[in-house]
Amino acid sequence: MFFTKRRIVLIGTIAAVLAFIILIPLITSLLSSPNVDEIKINLSDVQINNIDNITKTIDLYLILDVYNSPTQKTATTSKIDYGLYANDVFLGDGILSYEDIPPNGRPQLSPGSTVQLKSKFTIFLSDSNKDVVDELVEQAIGKNIIWKIDGNAQIESAFVFVPKMFSDTLLK
Repeated sequence: MFFTKRRIVLIGTIAAVLAFIILIPLITSLLSSPNVDEIKINLSDVQINNIDNITKTIDLYLILDVYNSPTQKTATTSKIDYGLYANDVFLGDGILSYEDIPPNGRPQLSPGSTVQLKSKFTIFLSDSNKDVVDELVEQAIGKNIIWKIDGNAQIESAFVFVPKMFSDTLLK
């Protein structure tokens, strides 16, 4: 009889070791984090969507370019928290969230590609930002304003979540 109890255990052990050797690189690559230093987040545009003189608010759209330089990892983002400044005046905090969307529906950060993300931001008139708001209302397009964004993006790849701090300035 060829398949004795001893041979079955030996064949099973050899198969388990071979499977482990073959699958270890795959498991390691799935569980390794993307190199967030290679991912760049830039503020590419600030668009005025609506100026409401009754409620004294301005609705903006911030256009963020997220560039994943040539790496081996495709990543995604579930959330970007940021603070927005205009001419060094803090306008408030904003969030761009994809947390309620399944991972396969979130923006894909493919290697070597740029994804544009659009975030709505509302400015509320206050004593500290009155000069900037007046300038935006007068010009209606926000020319000659230095926009600055500081934030934190949650970058994800497979089962790994890595925070990415970013900061950018835009003269418009």
